[in-house]
Amino acid sequence: MPFTQNNIRLQLCFQSFQQFIAANNIIAFCKVSSKDFKMKFTIAAIMPLVVVTVSATPLEVRQSNQVTAALSNDQSGAYASVTFQADDTYKSIFSLFSGTSVGAGGTVKATAAQLTNFAQSINCVIKNNDATIGTLTAQKTYLDLDGSPHAAIPINLDNAEILCRV
Repeated sequence: MPFTQNNIRLQLCFQSFQQFIAANNIIAFCKVSSKDFKMKFTIAAIMPLVVVTVSATPLEVRQSNQVTAALSNDQSGAYASVTFQADDTYKSIFSLFSGTSVGAGGTVKATAAQLTNFAQSINCVIKNNDATIGTLTAQKTYLDLDGSPHAAIPINLDNAEILCRV
């Protein structure tokens, strides 16, 4: 069968559709007849099942376990945020923030900690020299590190750790 303009268009359309499917991780079943290049896509029948499956997945499974925490120093004006995995392990605050403005001069000093991007079930504990400073959650996203709401005293966090879990 000679290629006609319609056959070429159909072939290009099919190739574009395959690229779209691959780029979006969509599973489609295609049947192509070798006689006349007619295609039958059953994606219309599959998509409702995919939508139902995705929407039925619990939110906790679908959300990322990454968290973004920020430190600020109200005396110096320094502010920095870092993103890391909320994997239920202690992470050194010095390692996370040493290359930022709150870690200038080789010492991490901050007056407050804050969660800026997090899952709704997040729970983060900040310890300094093995003493718990406070806890950050989706309901309590701000923590005054010096413990006094009337003062802004920078706290040395070189030995501090943060543990976050979803």
